[in-house]
Amino acid sequence: MATINIMALRHSAFYAPLLVTINGDYLQKQGLEPVYRIASPDNTIEQNRAAGPVRTGRQFCRS
Repeated sequence: MATINIMALRHSAFYAPLLVTINGDYLQKQGLEPVYRIASPDNTIEQNRAAGPVRTGRQFCRS
């Protein structure tokens, strides 16, 4: 099973569809093992995407 690393900026109700997908075993049925993490100041989405471990990340624009 292939691992898919998913990272979010923070917990939010806007991530509900993503969390349902992860917890509902939909990704596992497609042969993917999800790893879900929350970003921190020391471990940002940008750093993880640049380094390669995170394939997809969600973050909102800050004004």
